[in-house]
Amino acid sequence: MQLSFKRLGTLLCVCVWLFSPYPSYSTPFIVEVSTLELKSKSLGVYFRPSNLELGKDGLYISEASNHRILKLNLTNFQLELMAGPGGDCGSGFEFNKNQKCMGYKDDTPTSSGFNFPRGVAFDPEGNLYVADSGNNSIRKITQHKVSTVAGHGPAEKVFLPTSPFLETLPSFMEGPLSIALFDAPIDLVMDPQGNMYITDSRNYRIRKITPYGYVMTIAGTGEAGYRDGVGLEAKFAFLNRLIMDPQGNLYVLERHRIRKITPDGYVSTIAGNVTSGFLDGLAHEAQF
Repeated sequence: MQLSFKRLGTLLCVCVWLFSPYPSYSTPFIVEVSTLELKSKSLGVYFRPSNLELGKDGLYISEASNHRILKLNLTNFQLELMAGPGGDCGSGFEFNKNQKCMGYKDDTPTSSGFNFPRGVAFDPEGNLYVADSGNNSIRKITQHKVSTVAGHGPAEKVFLPTSPFLETLPSFMEGPLSIALFDAPIDLVMDPQGNMYITDSRNYRIRKITPYGYVMTIAGTGEAGYRDGVGLEAKFAFLNRLIMDPQGNLYVLERHRIRKITPDGYVSTIAGNVTSGFLDGLAHEAQF
C-alpha cells in the first residue's frame, strides 16, 4: 500500500500502524513525502503547525507558539490569517517577543487573542472550535467573531479568605457553559450530533460539551495515573490527541500508549503500556 503525504514547511513525522483483532506484527507501508511551497501574506518567517482540520474551503491550522489560527488554500497554497495576531511572533522560543502575541480577547477574528491554541474541529454547522490551552478555554470562530464557549482565560492567583498566600483559582467545574472550567485543554473532536469531546490535560479527564450547553466528565477520576475500566473509574496521564471513529469510539493518545473509550464509557488500552521505547509486536507489548 502506498500513501502520499505533503509537508507544510516543517517536517511532519508520520507513523502508520495497522491494528487487527490480534495485532502481532507491524505492516510496512511505502510512504511518499513532499513539501508544499507555501505563500503567505505578512505572516512572518516562522511556521510551526500544531494541529490541523480539513474544512470545506481549506486546511485550518493551529500555530500554538505563534498564538494564531491559519487557513491554507489548497488550490493556490496561500496561507491566510484566520484568527489571532498577524506578523512575526518569533520562533516560539523568543519569550519577550512571543509574549506580545499571546492574549485572551474575544473580538473580530484578526483582533482576537489566543494563548497556545492547539486542537481545532468543526461542528456540523461549519463553525470552528479551538482548544485554547493557555487560556484554559474553548473558543469558537465564525466569519465575524471569536468568542469563548467555556472556560475563564489564563489561570489567576488571588488571595483567598482561607489562606494568607496567593492561591490559584479552581480549574475544574462541571455544569453549564457559564460556570464550567478547564485546565489546559489540548484537543477536541465533534460527533455528528454536535457533542464535543475534549482532552482536559491537567484535569486528567475526558470532558464532553452537549449541544444543550452542559459540560460533564465522561472518563477520568481527576488524578493522574493509569487504569482501565468504567469511565469515571479510569485514570489518565499526559493526555494529548483525540479522534473518533465512525462507530463513535474515542481514541486517546497518551505519552506511551493509545486508549479507547467506547460509546458506553468503557476505557481500555489498545496499544502500548507503562514503558516508553520503540517496540513492534503484540499491542500490549508494543512501546511508544
